[in-house]
This record gives sequence, structure tokens and C-alpha cells, in this order.
Amino acid sequence: MANFAEENFDKIQKSLFSEDESELEKLSERDKRIRQRYLVAFTAWLDNPTYTDKQMLNFITRQFGVTARQAFRDLGVIKVMLGNVRNSGKEWYRHVVIQMCQEAYNLAKKRNDAKAMALAADKLGKYTRCDQLEAEALPWDQIIPPS
Repeated sequence: MANFAEENFDKIQKSLFSEDESELEKLSERDKRIRQRYLVAFTAWLDNPTYTDKQMLNFITRQFGVTARQAFRDLGVIKVMLGNVRNSGKEWYRHVVIQMCQEAYNLAKKRNDAKAMALAADKLGKYTRCDQLEAEALPWDQIIPPS
């Protein structure tokens, strides 16, 4: 049974990332429905990166009428196939914070408010980690693994 699931996993994953239409034709109708669930759920998660796993489980069960157990399995597969969305959510918030800091800086500059400019620049430096020293690169060519 596990071998069957692995085969389907591989076929569905290949069809998600392939531009070749023949990959989609290799899927059974059941596999196409599963693939559609994965696509819709992942897109919803990208649109709402702050959704928790529980919110995604509720979304999948409501949207597709599947059991909570199936939604849980789908969510696990989605995370494996398409990566952890939470990391992209964190990157999105980092982007938003940086944009806000830049807007605050520009507004302060427009008003000629040196104190507000300094505060905005300080926050921008913090969130872009410009205030931290960069770690030295490891000399990978000099590291000898133990025998």
C-alpha cells in the first residue's frame, strides 16, 4: 500500500511542476482531484500566509468536503511537495516591514524631521540586519573530515 501511495505522490508532484501536458494525462481522475485539492489549498495559503495549520485544515475540509483526517494528510503532503508556506509568510512580513520603514523615512524626510528619519533608519537597519556583523565565511576547503 505504501508503494502505491509513493507512486501516486510522485506522479502528482511531477504533474504539478511539469509544463508537459502528458504528465497530467498520466493521472487517473482520482489523482486529478487530489492534485486540484493541493493546488487550491496551496494557492489559498499563499494568498493568506498567516493561516495556521488548523485554519488550512478547516479550509480544505470546507472547500472539498473531505474528512478532517484526509485534510490532515493533504496538508502534510502539501508541505512536503511545495515547501513550508510559513517561511514565505515570514518573508512577506519582512518585506512589508521594510516597506513601512522606507515610507516612514521618506515621510520624515519630506517633513524635514531628523529625529523621525533617524528612528526609521534605525528600524530599517534592524529589520534588514544591517546592524549585525557578518559572519566570516568558513574555510570549507581547509576542513578535513575525520576518517
